[in-house]
Amino acid sequence: MGRIPQWLPATLIALSLVAIGTLLTAPLYSTPDRSGTTDELRFPTLDEHRNRYATGPTSILLGIGAEPSERRLSWFTDTGVHETVQVAEGSHETMPALAVTVAAEEQAQSARPGHDYVHATLTNLSPGTYSYRVGSERAGWSKIEQFEIYHQNVDHEFTFISDAQIGASGNRADDAAGWQRALQANDELFPDSQFVLSAGDQVEADYTGNIAEYQAYIAPPQMRTQASAQTLGNHDYNLFTPQRLYHQHYNQPNLADYDATRGTYWFVYNDVLHLNISSEYENWDEHREFLESTIAEHSDETQWTILTFHRALHGAANHAVDSSTTDALRDGLGPVIIDLDIDLVLNGHDHSYARSFLIDSDGQQVHPKTSEEQADHGSVSVTPKADETLFITANSSSGSKYYELVDADSYRDGFEPRFRDQQYEPNITGIAVDQCSLTATTVEFDGTAVDTVKLLRDC
Repeated sequence: MGRIPQWLPATLIALSLVAIGTLLTAPLYSTPDRSGTTDELRFPTLDEHRNRYATGPTSILLGIGAEPSERRLSWFTDTGVHETVQVAEGSHETMPALAVTVAAEEQAQSARPGHDYVHATLTNLSPGTYSYRVGSERAGWSKIEQFEIYHQNVDHEFTFISDAQIGASGNRADDAAGWQRALQANDELFPDSQFVLSAGDQVEADYTGNIAEYQAYIAPPQMRTQASAQTLGNHDYNLFTPQRLYHQHYNQPNLADYDATRGTYWFVYNDVLHLNISSEYENWDEHREFLESTIAEHSDETQWTILTFHRALHGAANHAVDSSTTDALRDGLGPVIIDLDIDLVLNGHDHSYARSFLIDSDGQQVHPKTSEEQADHGSVSVTPKADETLFITANSSSGSKYYELVDADSYRDGFEPRFRDQQYEPNITGIAVDQCSLTATTVEFDGTAVDTVKLLRDC
């Protein structure tokens, strides 16, 4: 390697001094020449930054209303802005200018991090098709969905299901697929069904609430287009306190103030009074007061009364024989039910199908010879006298969990099922209502009949 020229160190020193002088005399920052333009430096707002990464409205659910002309909506959103509903008569791919904007009655921070829950109610809807979307002009809208408002006629159908219990099998995806199949089977087998009534345990939830399970339950498209009503089950409750996600996802009408679990409400649909109570709330006297007052208030405007709660009085599997909670329910709520004019009671919890004998006002089973008649294709017609009630307990609607039937001689006296079934296949029940009868048809997803019972009355 050659020698360094003697002049190089001196040259480097000179250049360094020039650079230092330049730095000492130059400003610490420079402003670009903006002559000839009015542009200014602008940073995105917090809302713009949030919305850049927001997914917008999710978990949209179309709920039953207090009356047939009402629908109640709930959804979650991460946009950070106030959201509303836009609704228009007719079926539309783009929202027309005549769409009505409906403000939310409730929007607050949810149990899902970074998300609000939103509740809104659509009222005074006439029969016909409606298009709606939720969101805001500021942060964007959901996809436009459609729903139907039906003519108010006693002749109608709805679907009864229970215990979708997403997550109970240990495989949430499989349970969600089973629940989707249930709704598809309902579309095919009961195409005239106007709403879906669930008797509880929509999710497994480990009692504390599981966001992914709620999302899977609400994900099917039918949940945005066909009204549904949910019931508070033991897995939808947090053992000692209300489960926040349950009440944030379900916007239920006429919630009762007395119930600390916030799981008791009622609605009227086409001459049927639907009473929905929480079997997790064990103050039977307060339940009695609610049922008595609500029936008295609406008995003149309705022809049938249906009571729904989660835990079954007349089940067929292990909960029917080994649960102190079930016996407490039978001894506490049972006398309340038989004292009142309730036609049909719908339950879940036992993950097997069961139909009771008619139960009279003394809590006794009515002998089938005096009340039943075999009809075509194995169906049964049941004719109750005054104050006699029929109980139906649903099997799993998703196939996430089943319970075995217990020995026939192990049931508590007076609570033996009249009919029971367990084929380890999910079930759905279509209920057809008219002025003189309620007909409950329970099937597997391929249409295989499980049970058909027609509850008759004098007309």
